[in-house]
Amino acid sequence: MVVIATLATGCSAAPPSICEMPQNKHFWQGVDIDWTGEIVDVSSGGHGAVLAFVAKDCAAVVDFTPDMPSVFNPLADQSTHMALATYRVQGRLSFTDGQIMLRPTSVSRLSPWQTYENGGFQRYFRERRAMIPVSVNALE
Repeated sequence: MVVIATLATGCSAAPPSICEMPQNKHFWQGVDIDWTGEIVDVSSGGHGAVLAFVAKDCAAVVDFTPDMPSVFNPLADQSTHMALATYRVQGRLSFTDGQIMLRPTSVSRLSPWQTYENGGFQRYFRERRAMIPVSVNALE
């Protein structure tokens, strides 16, 4: 009986980082999160865009729900940009069609923008790649 109570208590709180989430993404469904990490905002103008939450020290990536606007340049949907910044994000995860999506309730920027133009975007991903285990990098 003590074991059951411990398991139930352990399942109620989200890990403090995206890097500590379970490998089986089915367990991410409905989890309320309060994480600090980077939001990557990339747009190729009218040809598509990516808005995702990542952490530098692991390979996990979570896309935002499609109704989330650009955080780098929300007024210019057709702009071309590659940018990221550190954010505190609160929200809820959902697992739909085999993909994890993040619906934020609060998004607060904590750092200046790192862009392609200022070299910060490329520098961040070089550093991130160096921190992720070789076995994960080999899959690319």
